[in-house]
Amino acid sequence: GFKKAYQPGIVGGVFVGVRKGKMGVRAEGLVSSAKYTYTYTATTDGTFKNIYLDIPLLFEYKIIPRLWAQVGPQFSNVISVSADPNPPAGTDPKSYFKSSFSGVLGLEAKLPAHLVVGARYILGITDVNDVSFGTAGGSWKTRTIQAYVGFRFL
Repeated sequence: GFKKAYQPGIVGGVFVGVRKGKMGVRAEGLVSSAKYTYTYTATTDGTFKNIYLDIPLLFEYKIIPRLWAQVGPQFSNVISVSADPNPPAGTDPKSYFKSSFSGVLGLEAKLPAHLVVGARYILGITDVNDVSFGTAGGSWKTRTIQAYVGFRFL
């Protein structure tokens, strides 16, 4: 089965948003990586390394000056999957995963010099398992923690 543990990945992208008073809305386009480790044999682990296109749509609320709460949905599409060891011949590793929807909850601080820092928790709502994979069949739902630093032009 899959090992339940957070494993580090990388995320990068762009965002555009509008804030007026205490409210705002923001759309992002992110490319992120994820790694899944599973028990391949009694003595060997296998891994899937995935690349995703994530598109969160966030509603923002100013808690105090410079600190914003964020909440909203996120759509994630699988761009690529690599597997080690490789699945059986003729099987695309990408076929094990499908696009998904998640909920996002986070905080962001708007700092001087056009910098932003923040943290988010992303909880999968839909199942990402596209096929039964050995004993790891059933529902696979993602859980992600993101910490980030960004630069805003305006």
